[in-house]
Amino acid sequence: MKLLNHDIYKHPTSTHWVVFLHGAGGSSKTWDRQLTDFKAQFNVLNMDLRDHGNSKNIIPEYPKYNLTIVTQDILNLLDHLGIDKASFISLSMGSFLMQSLALQRPQLIEKCILAGAVFAGTWQLRWFTRIALIFNQLFTYQQMYTIFSWILMPRKNHQLARRLYKIQAHKLSPEEYLKWVALYDDFFSTLDQFRNWKVSFRTLVIMGDQDYVFATGAKRFEKIQPKVTLKIIPNAGHICNIDQPEIFNTTAIEFFKEH
Repeated sequence: MKLLNHDIYKHPTSTHWVVFLHGAGGSSKTWDRQLTDFKAQFNVLNMDLRDHGNSKNIIPEYPKYNLTIVTQDILNLLDHLGIDKASFISLSMGSFLMQSLALQRPQLIEKCILAGAVFAGTWQLRWFTRIALIFNQLFTYQQMYTIFSWILMPRKNHQLARRLYKIQAHKLSPEEYLKWVALYDDFFSTLDQFRNWKVSFRTLVIMGDQDYVFATGAKRFEKIQPKVTLKIIPNAGHICNIDQPEIFNTTAIEFFKEH
């Protein structure tokens, strides 16, 4: 079994682990603007998901992916490292994996941050996914990432996030991209299951105020989950940790350090 590519930053005194999960088309470099602040406070694990970044040729290989496969990759790495309790930060589609992780092994999670998170039940999300499925038939995956980076991050202040997203996404091969598209089969059923599940750990949802596709779902989720708090970051889009890294880092670190 080949493990996901990862970096570990051990803190000299802290026993608290923070695990970063990037989104589809991203990589561990998604969190470059967080690592300095976080590794000064916690033990940090930063990984590349299967096919992303330097996590290539992960064994066993599969002709098609499902949510169990990509979630098990994460669990295999955590088990190998002996991490049985951690706080997690996920971004965008990484929140989909985080929800799967929580449903499979809730005792693993101390606290959780879902940034630019994807939740079920809004017309914006259903419109977005239908458009994505249609575009998959019309464009190459490189064109797809360019189109959707503009749809999700259209403003001038999102320019850096768009550029970094495009660079990271183009490291996926067409075959790898299509395997990740197959996760759509599990998409809405998992989101609905998590929405209706009683979240058992403290969770902070961080959204940019310009994240118009996913913000409504986040607001609805906070209303029905007692242990969930929503934080809206001003002047930030979907990739809010890149648009406003100082506010993001301060908010996240304070949440993790609260008792």
